[in-house]
Amino acid sequence: MNCLICDKELVFLQKKYCSQSCAGKAVGAIPTGRQATSDNDYLSDIRRVKDIVGHYPTYKEYYKHSKYPPASLQIRFGSWIKALQLAGYKTPIEPWSLNMITPEEGGWLAGFFAGEGTFGLSCTITPAGNERFEPSLSISQRNDNAKPILEIIRLWKLNPYLAHLRTSGGYTKKRSTYYCNPVITLTIRRTTIIHQRVIPTFMQYPMRSKKQDELLPFAQAITTLYNRLENGRFGLAHIPEELSSLRDAYIRLRTLRSYYPPAEELNWSKADRIKPFMHRIG
Repeated sequence: MNCLICDKELVFLQKKYCSQSCAGKAVGAIPTGRQATSDNDYLSDIRRVKDIVGHYPTYKEYYKHSKYPPASLQIRFGSWIKALQLAGYKTPIEPWSLNMITPEEGGWLAGFFAGEGTFGLSCTITPAGNERFEPSLSISQRNDNAKPILEIIRLWKLNPYLAHLRTSGGYTKKRSTYYCNPVITLTIRRTTIIHQRVIPTFMQYPMRSKKQDELLPFAQAITTLYNRLENGRFGLAHIPEELSSLRDAYIRLRTLRSYYPPAEELNWSKADRIKPFMHRIG
């Protein structure tokens, strides 16, 4: 079914028009005179901010100096990286394939992530009332033991545009001593990188823990979001099929991550659960 005004294909079959503009034309509304921002206006503004900061801006740098909301560029071009590429930026994405990881490296990566990694899938409600699902993958280590994090970056060929590194903990101005051990965290949020590098790695080298069970609904959500990007649907409301798949993955992942005491799974009695800790009390 197509829009009754501009003949554009409709995303939601229950609607008659593709936009508020077409709906306004249908009822004879008078245009306000406001013109839509062109692609060249967006791309020129990226180049203008580039001249200010001295390099192609990050999302936060563009937000600080821009004329337009960076989210508008994401919706228009499909992603922030694609907007930068159209403005002339050469994305430093190194080619990667699963063959670049040896069996020993793949086994180490699976074992390390099983103990230190986390799959995340958040669900928030937008101002328009739509559900927005955002995947993430994070790995944390003490700051004085960052070598495994650097090894993961090497194996997956990551860079600052594909993943984020941050530190937390340390000391404050009021206290010169450490109030907790400083931690370094690697976070990957880009659906494309997770779909093309992370998921194939753990499918080829499975984790021997409950984390492998969590991978299945997480991979289901990633596949749905990746297909959405490939079909040019970034920024649009989820169609029913997408929403059903993402909701199912979200619920399954939360259920798997809920805590079940091992004693209940092994049918231990309360007395049996206390015995191993009795020597610590005395």
